[in-house]
Amino acid sequence: MDGNGLYLYGFMRPSVPLRVGPFGLDNREIILKSVRGLSVAVSEVGAQDFTRMPQQTLLRYVAQHQRALEGMMALGPVVPVKFGTLVGHAGAAEALLARGEARILEAFEKTRGKTELDVVARFSDFERELREIGTEEAISHFRREVVLASQAARQKARITLGKMVKAGLEQKRKGLAEAIVEGLQGVSVALKSLEIRDEAVIVSLAALLEEGETTRFEGALEALDRRFEDRVTFRLIGPLPCNSFYTLSVQQIDFDEVDCARKCLDLPEQATVSDIREAYRLMVRGCHPDSRPGGEGDRSRFESISKSYRLLLTLCGDDPVSFVKGDGSQWVTIQSLESAGRGGP
Repeated sequence: MDGNGLYLYGFMRPSVPLRVGPFGLDNREIILKSVRGLSVAVSEVGAQDFTRMPQQTLLRYVAQHQRALEGMMALGPVVPVKFGTLVGHAGAAEALLARGEARILEAFEKTRGKTELDVVARFSDFERELREIGTEEAISHFRREVVLASQAARQKARITLGKMVKAGLEQKRKGLAEAIVEGLQGVSVALKSLEIRDEAVIVSLAALLEEGETTRFEGALEALDRRFEDRVTFRLIGPLPCNSFYTLSVQQIDFDEVDCARKCLDLPEQATVSDIREAYRLMVRGCHPDSRPGGEGDRSRFESISKSYRLLLTLCGDDPVSFVKGDGSQWVTIQSLESAGRGGP
């Protein structure tokens, strides 16, 4: 999203201070917007497009986002919002709390009594690992053949050699990663593999833990450290909010999309959940695939009506929703990016 607005960090309970602290993006003050027993932490932000900025700048903002969540966590439970989420103004943030109340409360319930620790395991001496791979019989034999090859064949052979070394490295990484996951599974509620950005990293994991189990997890990690001695270096990060497992995605819907859906269901400019459901029921009568013998209803129209119905339902809470363009601050949806799973990567 471009333009000035509010940057969203996560949801909290309103019992914490209204001003969280000056540790938001670019050291902006984080404040809470509260509605009906829930709060969303926000800070003002200038024009940003997180999808197009240079990687180093992006990584700096990701680190600031994580730092903000950790600071908020010191004040109370946090349900994180996906990195890079902006809304236009305070009204949109407050509408988000009202419309997404059920899903936010569900996320709080799922994270109750849990915390996250992240583990990064690296080769202690990456160059040594590459040298060891280079001494393997198959690679050594191929190197000798390359020396005897013609000049024209050497370029192709060097590419093949590089692939062989890469395959050997992946085999090492896979074996060590499996052993590390096995050593941590028994002390975690769930483990999730995180993205690796450095070839010297063996595995990057997020561990979901019950509160009070941190010491046991650290003990298992120390046992792995002793087992692999100088081959693997471990870094432990946390405790953190459970953002690798329970993160909410927020989206503000464009007016044209909302207006098209409203017209598709022949609704007025204000409607309730009951109105939307009744309109859907009436509209699909004649075009549902099962409405005619042989299931030859108007499938295209049925799919269009169903899509409009699903969109409008996501915008409705307990109160009527306005579909007038000037009331666009209400048109926000909230979805779970929950991806917790038992076992390893």
